[in-house]
Amino acid sequence: MTFNAPACMALRPRLMAWAFAVLALLGLTLPSSAWALAKVQGRIVATDSGEPIGFADLLLIPADTTLTKVGGLTNADGTFLLAARPGVYALQVRALSYTRKRIERLTLVDGQLLPFSTTLEPEAIQQKEIVVEATAKQNTEASVLASRRRAATVGDAVSAEQIRRAPDKNASDVLKRVTGLSVSDNRYVFVRGMGERYNSTEVDGVRVVSPEANKRVVPMDLFPSALLDNIVVQKAWSADRAGEFSGGDVQVHLKDFPGHRSWSLSVSQGVTEGTTFRDRLTYASGNADLFGFGASDRALPGIIGQVAGNRPLTQGSPPNGFPAPVLQSIAGQFRNVWTPRSARTVPNGSYALTYGDEFKVLGFPVGLVQSLTLSRSFERRDEVQRFTHDGRTEDSRYDITRSTESVQMGSNGALSVRLDPANRLSLRGLWTNKADDEVFGYTGLDPDAGDRYWRSNKLTYTQRQIRYATLEGQHDFRGFRDARIDWKFTRSDAHRQQPDKREARYMRIPIDETDPGFWGLAVGRREYGDLTEDGWGTTAKFTLPYTWRGLGKGQVVAGYDRQTRDRANFYRRFD
Repeated sequence: MTFNAPACMALRPRLMAWAFAVLALLGLTLPSSAWALAKVQGRIVATDSGEPIGFADLLLIPADTTLTKVGGLTNADGTFLLAARPGVYALQVRALSYTRKRIERLTLVDGQLLPFSTTLEPEAIQQKEIVVEATAKQNTEASVLASRRRAATVGDAVSAEQIRRAPDKNASDVLKRVTGLSVSDNRYVFVRGMGERYNSTEVDGVRVVSPEANKRVVPMDLFPSALLDNIVVQKAWSADRAGEFSGGDVQVHLKDFPGHRSWSLSVSQGVTEGTTFRDRLTYASGNADLFGFGASDRALPGIIGQVAGNRPLTQGSPPNGFPAPVLQSIAGQFRNVWTPRSARTVPNGSYALTYGDEFKVLGFPVGLVQSLTLSRSFERRDEVQRFTHDGRTEDSRYDITRSTESVQMGSNGALSVRLDPANRLSLRGLWTNKADDEVFGYTGLDPDAGDRYWRSNKLTYTQRQIRYATLEGQHDFRGFRDARIDWKFTRSDAHRQQPDKREARYMRIPIDETDPGFWGLAVGRREYGDLTEDGWGTTAKFTLPYTWRGLGKGQVVAGYDRQTRDRANFYRRFD
Protein backbone atom coordinates (compact mmCIF):
# COMPACT_ATOMS: atom_id res chain seq x y z
CA MET A 1 0.00 0.00 0.00
CA THR A 2 1.40 3.38 -1.05
CA PHE A 3 0.87 6.47 1.18
CA ASN A 4 0.80 9.81 -0.69
CA ALA A 5 1.37 12.63 1.81
CA PRO A 6 0.69 15.55 -0.57
CA ALA A 7 -2.73 14.10 -1.49
CA CYS A 8 -3.75 13.87 2.17
CA MET A 9 -2.71 17.46 2.75
CA ALA A 10 -4.98 18.51 -0.10
CA LEU A 11 -8.05 16.75 1.47
CA ARG A 12 -7.64 18.38 4.94
CA PRO A 13 -9.20 21.81 4.09
CA ARG A 14 -12.18 20.07 2.46
CA LEU A 15 -12.81 17.87 5.58
CA MET A 16 -12.64 20.90 7.90
CA ALA A 17 -15.23 22.73 5.80
CA TRP A 18 -17.63 19.77 6.05
CA ALA A 19 -17.14 19.58 9.84
CA PHE A 20 -17.99 23.28 10.33
CA ALA A 21 -21.11 22.83 8.20
CA VAL A 22 -22.35 19.90 10.35
CA LEU A 23 -21.74 21.81 13.61
CA ALA A 24 -23.66 24.83 12.28
CA LEU A 25 -26.61 22.61 11.37
CA LEU A 26 -26.67 21.03 14.86
CA GLY A 27 -26.58 24.48 16.43
CA LEU A 28 -29.81 25.39 14.62
CA THR A 29 -31.70 22.34 15.90
CA LEU A 30 -30.52 22.23 19.54
CA PRO A 31 -32.13 24.64 22.12
CA SER A 32 -29.95 27.59 23.03
CA SER A 33 -28.80 27.76 26.64
CA ALA A 34 -29.08 31.54 26.37
CA TRP A 35 -32.88 31.26 26.40
CA ALA A 36 -34.06 30.97 30.06
CA LEU A 37 -37.48 29.39 30.65
CA ALA A 38 -40.47 31.50 31.68
CA LYS A 39 -42.87 30.25 34.39
CA VAL A 40 -46.56 30.63 35.21
CA GLN A 41 -47.80 29.84 38.73
CA GLY A 42 -51.26 29.92 40.31
CA ARG A 43 -54.23 28.08 41.77
CA ILE A 44 -57.48 26.60 40.43
CA VAL A 45 -60.61 26.75 42.63
CA ALA A 46 -64.32 26.02 42.21
CA THR A 47 -66.70 28.97 41.80
CA ASP A 48 -69.53 27.45 43.89
CA SER A 49 -67.63 26.38 46.99
CA GLY A 50 -64.25 28.08 46.78
CA GLU A 51 -62.59 24.71 47.34
CA PRO A 52 -59.34 23.95 45.48
CA ILE A 53 -59.57 21.63 42.46
CA GLY A 54 -56.85 19.01 42.67
CA PHE A 55 -55.35 17.12 39.73
CA ALA A 56 -56.94 19.35 37.07
CA ASP A 57 -55.42 19.01 33.58
CA LEU A 58 -53.44 22.07 32.35
CA LEU A 59 -52.08 22.75 28.84
CA LEU A 60 -50.10 25.76 27.57
CA ILE A 61 -50.79 26.14 23.80
CA PRO A 62 -48.31 28.51 22.04
CA ALA A 63 -49.45 31.02 19.41
CA ASP A 64 -46.14 30.41 17.59
CA THR A 65 -46.39 26.97 16.00
CA THR A 66 -42.60 26.55 16.20
CA LEU A 67 -42.87 26.33 20.00
CA THR A 68 -44.00 23.17 21.78
CA LYS A 69 -47.04 22.66 24.04
CA VAL A 70 -46.45 22.29 27.80
CA GLY A 71 -48.87 20.40 30.07
CA GLY A 72 -49.24 19.33 33.68
CA LEU A 73 -51.63 18.70 36.61
CA THR A 74 -52.56 20.78 39.64
CA ASN A 75 -51.51 19.56 43.07
CA ALA A 76 -53.96 18.28 45.68
CA ASP A 77 -54.40 21.84 46.99
CA GLY A 78 -55.14 23.21 43.48
CA THR A 79 -51.77 24.91 42.96
CA PHE A 80 -49.62 24.52 39.83
CA LEU A 81 -46.32 25.62 38.25
CA LEU A 82 -45.59 25.36 34.51
CA ALA A 83 -42.32 26.24 32.75
CA ALA A 84 -42.13 27.00 28.99
CA ARG A 85 -40.18 28.96 26.35
CA PRO A 86 -40.94 32.71 26.24
CA GLY A 87 -43.87 33.64 24.04
CA VAL A 88 -47.63 34.13 23.85
CA TYR A 89 -49.75 31.16 25.01
CA ALA A 90 -53.31 30.11 25.65
CA LEU A 91 -53.96 28.20 28.91
CA GLN A 92 -56.49 25.36 28.73
CA VAL A 93 -57.89 24.01 32.03
CA ARG A 94 -59.93 20.82 32.30
CA ALA A 95 -61.28 18.89 35.31
CA LEU A 96 -63.84 16.15 35.78
CA SER A 97 -67.38 17.53 36.43
CA TYR A 98 -66.24 21.11 35.63
CA THR A 99 -66.66 23.20 32.48
CA ARG A 100 -63.54 23.36 30.28
CA LYS A 101 -61.92 26.79 30.28
CA ARG A 102 -59.45 28.47 27.90
CA ILE A 103 -57.59 31.69 28.74
CA GLU A 104 -56.09 33.48 25.72
CA ARG A 105 -52.94 35.60 25.31
CA LEU A 106 -50.81 34.81 28.32
CA THR A 107 -47.44 36.43 27.67
CA LEU A 108 -44.49 34.61 29.20
CA VAL A 109 -41.34 36.73 29.48
CA ASP A 110 -37.85 35.30 29.40
CA GLY A 111 -36.74 34.36 32.99
CA GLN A 112 -39.83 35.83 34.74
CA LEU A 113 -42.66 34.29 36.85
CA LEU A 114 -46.25 35.08 35.83
CA PRO A 115 -48.78 34.68 38.72
CA PHE A 116 -52.16 33.56 37.43
CA SER A 117 -55.18 31.94 39.14
CA THR A 118 -58.64 31.16 37.85
CA THR A 119 -61.90 29.40 38.68
CA LEU A 120 -63.98 26.63 37.08
CA GLU A 121 -67.75 26.37 36.86
CA PRO A 122 -69.33 23.06 37.95
CA GLU A 123 -70.84 21.02 35.16
CA ALA A 124 -73.20 18.14 35.74
CA ILE A 125 -72.35 14.85 34.08
CA GLN A 126 -75.35 12.99 32.75
CA GLN A 127 -74.98 9.26 33.37
CA LYS A 128 -76.63 6.35 35.11
CA GLU A 129 -77.03 6.65 38.87
CA ILE A 130 -74.18 5.21 40.91
CA VAL A 131 -74.64 4.87 44.69
CA VAL A 132 -71.48 5.13 46.76
CA GLU A 133 -71.72 4.67 50.53
CA ALA A 134 -68.89 6.14 52.58
CA THR A 135 -68.29 8.11 55.75
CA ALA A 136 -66.39 11.35 55.44
CA LYS A 137 -63.44 11.66 57.81
CA GLN A 138 -63.93 14.55 60.22
CA ASN A 139 -60.87 14.03 62.40
CA THR A 140 -58.01 14.83 60.01
CA GLU A 141 -56.12 18.10 59.88
CA ALA A 142 -57.34 18.79 56.34
CA SER A 143 -61.03 18.21 57.19
CA VAL A 144 -60.83 20.44 60.26
CA LEU A 145 -59.24 23.28 58.26
CA ALA A 146 -61.85 22.89 55.51
CA SER A 147 -64.66 23.12 58.08
CA ARG A 148 -63.15 26.26 59.56
CA ARG A 149 -62.96 27.88 56.11
CA ARG A 150 -66.62 27.14 55.43
CA ALA A 151 -67.83 28.15 58.89
CA ALA A 152 -69.97 31.27 59.13
CA THR A 153 -68.74 32.06 62.66
CA VAL A 154 -65.38 32.50 64.37
CA GLY A 155 -63.98 29.33 65.92
CA ASP A 156 -61.11 26.92 66.33
CA ALA A 157 -60.65 23.17 66.29
CA VAL A 158 -58.27 20.35 67.26
CA SER A 159 -58.10 17.22 65.10
CA ALA A 160 -57.35 13.63 66.08
CA GLU A 161 -53.96 13.94 64.35
CA GLN A 162 -52.99 16.77 66.69
CA ILE A 163 -54.30 14.86 69.72
CA ARG A 164 -52.22 11.79 68.84
CA ARG A 165 -49.05 13.85 68.48
CA ALA A 166 -49.37 15.41 71.96
CA PRO A 167 -48.98 13.63 75.34
CA ASP A 168 -52.31 14.98 76.66
CA LYS A 169 -54.24 12.88 79.17
CA ASN A 170 -57.72 14.37 78.77
CA ALA A 171 -59.74 17.01 76.95
CA SER A 172 -58.69 19.82 79.31
CA ASP A 173 -55.03 19.29 78.35
CA VAL A 174 -56.02 19.28 74.67
CA LEU A 175 -57.92 22.58 74.96
CA LYS A 176 -54.89 24.32 76.47
CA ARG A 177 -53.41 24.26 72.96
CA VAL A 178 -56.32 26.17 71.39
CA THR A 179 -55.79 29.87 70.72
CA GLY A 180 -57.89 32.17 72.90
CA LEU A 181 -58.66 29.49 75.50
CA SER A 182 -57.38 28.93 79.01
CA VAL A 183 -58.16 26.16 81.48
CA SER A 184 -58.75 26.90 85.17
CA ASP A 185 -58.10 24.31 87.86
CA ASN A 186 -57.15 21.92 85.03
CA ARG A 187 -60.81 21.31 84.17
CA TYR A 188 -62.86 24.50 83.53
CA VAL A 189 -62.60 26.23 80.14
CA PHE A 190 -62.30 30.01 79.83
CA VAL A 191 -63.00 31.34 76.32
CA ARG A 192 -61.74 34.85 75.52
CA GLY A 193 -61.23 35.50 79.23
CA MET A 194 -64.84 34.73 80.18
CA GLY A 195 -65.42 32.30 83.05
CA GLU A 196 -66.84 28.81 82.83
CA ARG A 197 -70.39 29.98 83.60
CA TYR A 198 -70.45 31.85 80.27
CA ASN A 199 -69.52 28.77 78.20
CA SER A 200 -71.39 25.61 77.24
CA THR A 201 -70.32 22.06 76.43
CA GLU A 202 -71.82 19.31 74.33
CA VAL A 203 -70.58 15.80 73.53
CA ASP A 204 -71.62 14.31 70.16
CA GLY A 205 -74.44 16.84 70.03
CA VAL A 206 -75.65 16.02 73.57
CA ARG A 207 -75.85 18.75 76.21
CA VAL A 208 -74.57 16.60 79.06
CA VAL A 209 -75.35 17.51 82.66
CA SER A 210 -72.77 18.70 85.19
CA PRO A 211 -71.33 16.76 88.15
CA GLU A 212 -70.18 19.93 89.94
CA ALA A 213 -71.94 21.00 93.11
CA ASN A 214 -71.81 24.78 92.63
CA LYS A 215 -71.31 25.05 88.87
CA ARG A 216 -73.40 24.13 85.86
CA VAL A 217 -70.40 23.46 83.61
CA VAL A 218 -68.97 20.12 82.51
CA PRO A 219 -65.36 19.63 83.69
CA MET A 220 -63.25 18.76 80.66
CA ASP A 221 -60.85 16.51 82.57
CA LEU A 222 -63.57 13.81 82.57
CA PHE A 223 -63.00 12.97 78.89
CA PRO A 224 -59.86 10.87 78.21
CA SER A 225 -57.91 11.97 75.16
CA ALA A 226 -57.92 8.38 73.83
CA LEU A 227 -61.70 8.69 73.25
CA LEU A 228 -61.55 12.00 71.35
CA ASP A 229 -62.04 12.32 67.61
CA ASN A 230 -61.91 16.12 67.44
CA ILE A 231 -62.90 19.22 69.44
CA VAL A 232 -64.49 22.32 67.92
CA VAL A 233 -64.76 25.61 69.82
CA GLN A 234 -67.29 28.10 68.43
CA LYS A 235 -66.60 31.59 69.74
CA ALA A 236 -69.61 33.41 68.29
CA TRP A 237 -73.30 32.55 68.58
CA SER A 238 -75.30 31.29 65.61
CA ALA A 239 -78.97 30.42 65.21
CA ASP A 240 -78.38 26.66 65.13
CA ARG A 241 -76.66 26.64 68.56
CA ALA A 242 -78.19 26.80 72.02
CA GLY A 243 -78.41 30.34 73.37
CA GLU A 244 -76.92 29.52 76.79
CA PHE A 245 -73.40 30.79 76.11
CA SER A 246 -71.82 34.17 75.52
CA GLY A 247 -68.15 33.19 75.65
CA GLY A 248 -67.84 29.98 73.66
CA ASP A 249 -69.44 26.66 72.80
CA VAL A 250 -67.17 23.62 73.20
CA GLN A 251 -68.23 20.73 70.93
CA VAL A 252 -66.54 17.42 71.80
CA HIS A 253 -66.75 14.63 69.21
CA LEU A 254 -65.82 11.10 70.25
CA LYS A 255 -64.45 8.35 68.04
CA ASP A 256 -66.61 7.40 65.08
CA PHE A 257 -66.84 4.53 62.65
CA PRO A 258 -63.52 3.73 60.94
CA GLY A 259 -65.06 2.56 57.65
CA HIS A 260 -63.26 -0.77 57.88
CA ARG A 261 -62.20 -3.29 60.51
CA SER A 262 -59.52 -1.82 62.74
CA TRP A 263 -58.29 -2.05 66.30
CA SER A 264 -55.60 -0.39 68.34
CA LEU A 265 -53.99 -0.96 71.73
CA SER A 266 -51.98 1.75 73.46
CA VAL A 267 -49.89 1.34 76.61
CA SER A 268 -47.77 4.14 78.06
CA GLN A 269 -45.81 4.73 81.25
CA GLY A 270 -44.59 8.08 82.50
CA VAL A 271 -42.86 9.78 85.38
CA THR A 272 -43.60 13.03 87.20
CA GLU A 273 -40.59 15.02 88.29
CA GLY A 274 -40.35 15.24 92.06
CA THR A 275 -43.02 12.56 92.58
CA THR A 276 -42.25 9.26 90.84
CA PHE A 277 -40.04 6.87 92.88
CA ARG A 278 -40.33 9.23 95.87
CA ASP A 279 -42.48 9.17 98.99
CA ARG A 280 -45.98 10.61 98.87
CA LEU A 281 -48.75 10.87 101.45
CA THR A 282 -51.60 8.37 101.45
CA TYR A 283 -53.81 6.51 103.95
CA ALA A 284 -55.48 3.15 104.47
CA SER A 285 -58.40 2.51 102.09
CA GLY A 286 -60.09 -0.23 100.07
CA ASN A 287 -58.89 -2.07 96.95
CA ALA A 288 -61.57 -0.35 94.83
CA ASP A 289 -59.39 2.78 94.81
CA LEU A 290 -57.18 1.10 92.22
CA PHE A 291 -59.90 1.57 89.55
CA GLY A 292 -61.49 4.76 90.87
CA PHE A 293 -64.50 3.29 92.70
CA GLY A 294 -63.51 4.05 96.28
CA ALA A 295 -66.68 5.97 97.16
CA SER A 296 -68.47 2.77 98.15
CA ASP A 297 -65.81 1.96 100.78
CA ARG A 298 -66.26 5.40 102.30
CA ALA A 299 -70.06 5.39 102.38
CA LEU A 300 -72.03 6.73 105.32
CA PRO A 301 -72.57 3.95 107.94
CA GLY A 302 -75.97 2.37 107.51
CA ILE A 303 -76.75 2.56 111.24
CA ILE A 304 -77.18 6.33 110.97
CA GLY A 305 -80.17 5.98 108.68
CA GLN A 306 -81.65 3.25 110.87
CA VAL A 307 -81.30 5.19 114.13
CA ALA A 308 -81.64 8.85 113.14
CA GLY A 309 -82.78 9.02 109.53
CA ASN A 310 -82.21 12.61 108.41
CA ARG A 311 -82.29 14.06 111.96
CA PRO A 312 -79.17 15.66 113.47
CA LEU A 313 -77.18 13.45 115.83
CA THR A 314 -77.17 15.62 118.96
CA GLN A 315 -77.01 14.60 122.60
CA GLY A 316 -80.24 15.03 124.54
CA SER A 317 -83.55 13.50 125.37
CA PRO A 318 -85.75 11.93 122.66
CA PRO A 319 -87.25 12.93 120.33
CA ASN A 320 -84.94 15.93 119.90
CA GLY A 321 -81.71 14.18 120.85
CA PHE A 322 -80.04 10.86 121.55
CA PRO A 323 -78.44 9.45 124.69
CA ALA A 324 -74.66 9.53 124.92
CA PRO A 325 -74.27 5.69 124.73
CA VAL A 326 -76.19 5.68 121.43
CA LEU A 327 -73.96 8.42 120.00
CA GLN A 328 -70.85 6.56 121.15
CA SER A 329 -72.09 3.37 119.47
CA ILE A 330 -72.72 5.25 116.21
CA ALA A 331 -69.29 6.94 116.37
CA GLY A 332 -67.67 3.52 116.57
CA GLN A 333 -69.08 2.62 113.14
CA PHE A 334 -66.93 5.25 111.38
CA ARG A 335 -63.53 4.23 110.07
CA ASN A 336 -60.92 5.50 112.51
CA VAL A 337 -58.35 6.71 109.95
CA TRP A 338 -57.27 10.34 110.32
CA THR A 339 -53.52 10.49 109.83
CA PRO A 340 -51.72 9.96 106.50
CA ARG A 341 -48.67 7.77 106.00
CA SER A 342 -45.82 7.70 103.47
CA ALA A 343 -45.70 5.35 100.48
CA ARG A 344 -43.39 4.94 97.49
CA THR A 345 -44.84 6.36 94.26
CA VAL A 346 -44.95 4.09 91.20
CA PRO A 347 -44.84 5.45 87.60
CA ASN A 348 -47.96 6.81 85.93
CA GLY A 349 -49.77 4.47 83.56
CA SER A 350 -52.24 4.84 80.70
CA TYR A 351 -54.00 2.12 78.65
CA ALA A 352 -56.43 2.42 75.73
CA LEU A 353 -58.16 -0.15 73.52
CA THR A 354 -60.27 0.69 70.43
CA TYR A 355 -62.12 -1.62 68.03
CA GLY A 356 -64.18 -0.67 65.00
CA ASP A 357 -65.79 -2.54 62.13
CA GLU A 358 -68.46 -2.32 59.45
CA PHE A 359 -70.46 -5.36 58.34
CA LYS A 360 -73.93 -6.33 57.11
CA VAL A 361 -76.86 -7.64 59.17
CA LEU A 362 -79.95 -8.82 57.27
CA GLY A 363 -78.55 -7.02 54.26
CA PHE A 364 -78.21 -3.63 56.00
CA PRO A 365 -74.78 -2.00 56.47
CA VAL A 366 -73.94 -1.73 60.20
CA GLY A 367 -71.08 0.25 61.74
CA LEU A 368 -69.64 -0.40 65.20
CA VAL A 369 -66.98 1.32 67.30
CA GLN A 370 -65.98 0.69 70.94
CA SER A 371 -63.23 2.30 73.04
CA LEU A 372 -61.99 1.61 76.59
CA THR A 373 -59.44 3.62 78.56
CA LEU A 374 -57.78 3.44 81.98
CA SER A 375 -55.19 5.81 83.43
CA ARG A 376 -53.58 6.31 86.84
CA SER A 377 -51.32 9.22 87.80
CA PHE A 378 -49.71 10.70 90.92
CA GLU A 379 -48.55 14.14 91.96
CA ARG A 380 -46.87 15.57 95.05
CA ARG A 381 -46.41 19.27 95.60
CA ASP A 382 -44.66 21.04 98.49
CA GLU A 383 -45.09 24.74 99.04
CA VAL A 384 -44.65 27.48 101.64
CA GLN A 385 -47.21 30.21 102.33
CA ARG A 386 -46.10 33.38 104.10
CA PHE A 387 -48.41 36.10 105.40
CA THR A 388 -47.39 39.69 106.20
CA HIS A 389 -49.26 42.75 107.38
CA ASP A 390 -46.95 45.40 105.86
CA GLY A 391 -45.37 43.54 102.94
CA ARG A 392 -42.09 43.04 104.81
CA THR A 393 -42.63 41.62 108.29
CA GLU A 394 -43.64 37.96 108.29
CA ASP A 395 -46.62 37.30 110.57
CA SER A 396 -47.08 33.61 109.90
CA ARG A 397 -45.71 30.82 107.76
CA TYR A 398 -47.24 27.51 106.74
CA ASP A 399 -45.39 24.50 105.31
CA ILE A 400 -47.84 22.70 103.01
CA THR A 401 -47.73 19.26 101.44
CA ARG A 402 -50.29 18.08 98.90
CA SER A 403 -50.36 14.54 97.41
CA THR A 404 -52.91 13.53 94.76
CA GLU A 405 -53.73 10.20 93.13
CA SER A 406 -56.02 10.32 90.07
CA VAL A 407 -57.65 7.30 88.44
CA GLN A 408 -59.79 7.59 85.31
CA MET A 409 -61.79 5.05 83.35
CA GLY A 410 -63.84 5.72 80.25
CA SER A 411 -65.75 3.98 77.52
CA ASN A 412 -67.73 5.07 74.50
CA GLY A 413 -69.54 3.11 71.82
CA ALA A 414 -71.61 3.74 68.71
CA LEU A 415 -73.81 1.54 66.55
CA SER A 416 -75.13 2.79 63.22
CA VAL A 417 -77.50 1.16 60.71
CA ARG A 418 -78.06 2.45 57.16
CA LEU A 419 -81.53 1.32 56.09
CA ASP A 420 -80.98 2.71 52.59
CA PRO A 421 -78.89 5.53 51.05
CA ALA A 422 -81.38 8.11 52.34
CA ASN A 423 -82.11 6.84 55.88
CA ARG A 424 -79.75 6.18 58.78
CA LEU A 425 -80.21 5.36 62.49
CA SER A 426 -77.50 5.64 65.16
CA LEU A 427 -77.21 4.73 68.83
CA ARG A 428 -74.37 6.28 70.85
CA GLY A 429 -73.27 6.11 74.46
CA LEU A 430 -70.56 7.38 76.81
CA TRP A 431 -69.49 6.48 80.34
CA THR A 432 -66.61 8.08 82.15
CA ASN A 433 -65.52 7.93 85.79
CA LYS A 434 -62.73 9.84 87.50
CA ALA A 435 -61.59 9.72 91.14
CA ASP A 436 -59.19 12.16 92.81
CA ASP A 437 -57.76 11.17 96.20
CA GLU A 438 -56.02 14.10 97.86
CA VAL A 439 -54.05 14.25 101.09
CA PHE A 440 -53.47 17.80 102.26
CA GLY A 441 -51.42 18.75 105.30
CA TYR A 442 -49.91 21.90 106.74
CA THR A 443 -48.00 23.05 109.84
CA GLY A 444 -47.45 26.65 110.84
CA LEU A 445 -47.59 29.50 113.29
CA ASP A 446 -50.85 31.41 113.65
CA PRO A 447 -50.51 34.80 115.43
CA ASP A 448 -54.30 35.11 115.67
CA ALA A 449 -54.29 32.05 117.94
CA GLY A 450 -51.87 33.51 120.43
CA ASP A 451 -48.72 32.59 118.50
CA ARG A 452 -49.58 28.92 118.66
CA TYR A 453 -48.74 26.31 116.10
CA TRP A 454 -51.39 24.57 114.02
CA ARG A 455 -51.15 21.19 112.34
CA SER A 456 -53.87 19.92 110.02
CA ASN A 457 -54.57 16.86 107.87
CA LYS A 458 -57.34 16.68 105.26
CA LEU A 459 -58.29 13.47 103.46
CA THR A 460 -60.53 14.20 100.46
CA TYR A 461 -61.84 11.61 98.00
CA THR A 462 -63.95 12.85 95.07
CA GLN A 463 -65.51 10.53 92.50
CA ARG A 464 -67.24 12.04 89.45
CA GLN A 465 -69.15 10.17 86.78
CA ILE A 466 -70.98 11.10 83.57
CA ARG A 467 -73.15 8.90 81.35
CA TYR A 468 -75.21 9.63 78.29
CA ALA A 469 -77.08 7.78 75.57
CA THR A 470 -78.58 9.14 72.37
CA LEU A 471 -80.73 7.77 69.57
CA GLU A 472 -80.62 9.80 66.38
CA GLY A 473 -81.78 9.57 62.78
CA GLN A 474 -81.04 11.21 59.42
CA HIS A 475 -83.54 11.13 56.55
CA ASP A 476 -83.04 12.57 53.04
CA PHE A 477 -86.02 13.31 50.79
CA ARG A 478 -84.56 13.46 47.31
CA GLY A 479 -88.00 13.68 45.70
CA PHE A 480 -88.79 16.84 47.67
CA ARG A 481 -86.03 19.24 46.59
CA ASP A 482 -83.37 17.31 48.53
CA ALA A 483 -84.91 18.20 51.89
CA ARG A 484 -83.53 16.60 55.03
CA ILE A 485 -84.76 15.85 58.56
CA ASP A 486 -82.42 15.19 61.51
CA TRP A 487 -83.78 14.19 64.94
CA LYS A 488 -82.26 13.14 68.25
CA PHE A 489 -83.40 11.87 71.67
CA THR A 490 -80.85 12.13 74.49
CA ARG A 491 -80.60 10.99 78.10
CA SER A 492 -77.70 11.93 80.38
CA ASP A 493 -76.88 11.86 84.07
CA ALA A 494 -74.01 12.99 86.28
CA HIS A 495 -73.02 11.77 89.73
CA ARG A 496 -70.57 13.42 92.10
CA GLN A 497 -69.65 11.78 95.40
CA GLN A 498 -67.40 13.21 98.08
CA PRO A 499 -67.73 10.63 100.85
CA ASP A 500 -66.07 10.81 104.24
CA LYS A 501 -63.99 13.95 103.80
CA ARG A 502 -61.95 14.00 107.00
CA GLU A 503 -60.23 16.93 108.65
CA ALA A 504 -58.22 16.69 111.85
CA ARG A 505 -56.80 19.96 113.14
CA TYR A 506 -54.43 20.08 116.11
CA MET A 507 -53.08 22.93 118.22
CA ARG A 508 -49.81 22.72 120.13
CA ILE A 509 -50.49 23.81 123.69
CA PRO A 510 -47.32 24.89 125.57
CA ILE A 511 -46.92 24.11 129.25
CA ASP A 512 -44.33 26.78 130.02
CA GLU A 513 -41.50 28.69 128.33
CA THR A 514 -39.15 25.70 128.51
CA ASP A 515 -41.64 22.96 127.62
CA PRO A 516 -43.22 23.12 124.09
CA GLY A 517 -46.20 21.20 125.44
CA PHE A 518 -48.40 18.77 123.55
CA TRP A 519 -50.63 18.63 120.49
CA GLY A 520 -54.33 18.79 121.31
CA LEU A 521 -57.21 18.07 118.92
CA ALA A 522 -59.01 21.30 118.07
CA VAL A 523 -61.23 20.19 115.18
CA GLY A 524 -62.39 16.72 114.13
CA ARG A 525 -64.82 16.74 111.21
CA ARG A 526 -66.29 14.36 108.63
CA GLU A 527 -68.35 15.45 105.62
CA TYR A 528 -70.44 13.49 103.14
CA GLY A 529 -71.70 14.88 99.83
CA ASP A 530 -73.72 13.22 97.07
CA LEU A 531 -74.93 15.09 93.98
CA THR A 532 -76.96 13.69 91.08
CA GLU A 533 -78.26 15.50 88.01
CA ASP A 534 -80.45 14.05 85.25
CA GLY A 535 -81.05 15.50 81.80
CA TRP A 536 -83.37 14.77 78.88
CA GLY A 537 -83.27 16.32 75.45
CA THR A 538 -85.19 16.28 72.17
CA THR A 539 -84.04 18.02 69.01
CA ALA A 540 -85.26 18.06 65.43
CA LYS A 541 -84.05 20.00 62.38
CA PHE A 542 -85.56 20.41 58.91
CA THR A 543 -83.33 21.62 56.05
CA LEU A 544 -84.60 22.67 52.61
CA PRO A 545 -82.04 23.75 49.95
CA TYR A 546 -83.09 26.37 47.39
CA THR A 547 -81.77 28.26 44.38
CA TRP A 548 -83.09 31.80 44.04
CA ARG A 549 -82.32 33.95 41.03
CA GLY A 550 -80.14 36.83 42.13
CA LEU A 551 -79.40 35.30 45.53
CA GLY A 552 -77.78 32.07 44.40
CA LYS A 553 -77.90 28.89 46.44
CA GLY A 554 -78.94 28.66 50.09
CA GLN A 555 -80.82 26.70 52.73
CA VAL A 556 -83.91 27.22 54.84
CA VAL A 557 -83.46 25.62 58.28
CA ALA A 558 -86.12 25.21 60.97
CA GLY A 559 -85.70 23.32 64.23
CA TYR A 560 -87.00 22.33 67.66
CA ASP A 561 -84.89 21.95 70.80
CA ARG A 562 -86.05 21.07 74.32
CA GLN A 563 -83.68 20.41 77.25
CA THR A 564 -84.75 19.43 80.77
CA ARG A 565 -82.57 19.03 83.88
CA ASP A 566 -83.28 17.82 87.40
CA ARG A 567 -80.74 18.08 90.25
CA ALA A 568 -80.66 16.61 93.77
CA ASN A 569 -77.94 17.37 96.34
CA PHE A 570 -77.35 15.57 99.64
CA TYR A 571 -74.85 16.85 102.20
CA ARG A 572 -74.15 15.95 105.80
CA ARG A 573 -71.45 16.93 108.30
CA PHE A 574 -70.38 15.39 111.59
CA ASP A 575 -68.23 17.19 114.21
